[in-house]
Amino acid sequence: MEQAKADIEDVLQLMAARYAAKEPDGVLELFADDESMVVGTGADEVRFGLGAIRAQVERDIVQADSIAMEIEELRVRVLGDAAFA
Repeated sequence: MEQAKADIEDVLQLMAARYAAKEPDGVLELFADDESMVVGTGADEVRFGLGAIRAQVERDIVQADSIAMEIEELRVRVLGDAAFA
């Protein structure tokens, strides 16, 4: 479990760097396949599939002058080949 948490934290740090660099293609490369999903903080920020995730990432980037992410108190659950963080 500790290795899975470390691996997931590495991916999230890379995602944060790619968001900050405003690289939507780089962010999308981090998702496994079209079965991926993202849940954001807004009521309209539940995205299923790479196309919808791309739309969300592009919207986030357009709406921000600068982007910075910080990971605090990361909690990870691994269920088979799926992980929740």
